[in-house]
Amino acid sequence: MGKMNYRFVRIKSKLLGGNKEIISNYFRKKGCIIGEKCNIGSDISTSESYLIEIGTNVTISSEVLFITHDASVGKVFGKERISDLCGKITIGDNCFIGARCTILYGVELGNDTIVAAGSVVTKSFLQEKIIIGGNPAKIIGDWNSFKSKSESLGYSLDNKSFLEKKKEILDSEQKIMIQR
Repeated sequence: MGKMNYRFVRIKSKLLGGNKEIISNYFRKKGCIIGEKCNIGSDISTSESYLIEIGTNVTISSEVLFITHDASVGKVFGKERISDLCGKITIGDNCFIGARCTILYGVELGNDTIVAAGSVVTKSFLQEKIIIGGNPAKIIGDWNSFKSKSESLGYSLDNKSFLEKKKEILDSEQKIMIQR
């Protein structure tokens, strides 16, 4: 039922002009603490959604998993003694979590952190303006090096229609082919 509710909220958001607050409010009602201006593209709810805190202006891409507990410890100790490990997940302001990332319990990310797609974040990174990636995630760059490396490859596609985006990207690709 949870997945159906999430899909309904996504559809409602689209029908109302892409209002991202509708999605954030859905997760707030489940117990998450979420700042303003967030773009959440995954069902981040867990059985302990109250352990998730997300700052302001955060983007969470598709198929991201937040794991707030680990029941494997029950095999080690016996469920009657210790059944679960639980921990808060805290995402700072102005962060970007790439597609198919997994963020484990107890992780805190500082402000201005980019998490590369497919990463598994098993520990906290409190530095600002860093890029982390891999399994397990480690620091792979910083904002300054990323900016200088990617500026000539980037596009400004916000608030453009599908056709406008397509034209800009294909025109640019054509120019690159001619330059080669």
